[in-house]
Amino acid sequence: MPVTAVAVGGKAPAIAAAGFVAPSANLVGDVSMGEGATAWYASLLRGDCGKPTSVGAGSQIGDRATVTSSQIGAQTWIGAGATLVDCSVGDGASIGLGATVCAGASVADGAVLTAGGGVPAGGGGAPPREPYPPDDSDQP
Repeated sequence: MPVTAVAVGGKAPAIAAAGFVAPSANLVGDVSMGEGATAWYASLLRGDCGKPTSVGAGSQIGDRATVTSSQIGAQTWIGAGATLVDCSVGDGASIGLGATVCAGASVADGAVLTAGGGVPAGGGGAPPREPYPPDDSDQP
């Protein structure tokens, strides 16, 4: 089963540098994938809605994820079944399984959005995750 890469309005997906694009992935219009980026099974990347979609180097788009008119940073993980529309996701961020990032929202570099979580339209949610220092309660 070949990858479905569809040109729209004279703009075709640019996937030559991608590390892996699953045979059932669908890329439509002005979509670019950075070096080593991956698009897994049944994922949909759309750049046919007036704005391009770009996926940074080393980033992963999970099974059944939908990314429309969005900018995804480098080394970023988009979980299976996530939906991203007209948003930006920073470098090294992690978007959980089934999470939703709505139009105009942005997710910071290194941020973690948990499974099923969401960032509302125009929101700037999902701040970077701060590591917590261990304390005595972690000791037996």
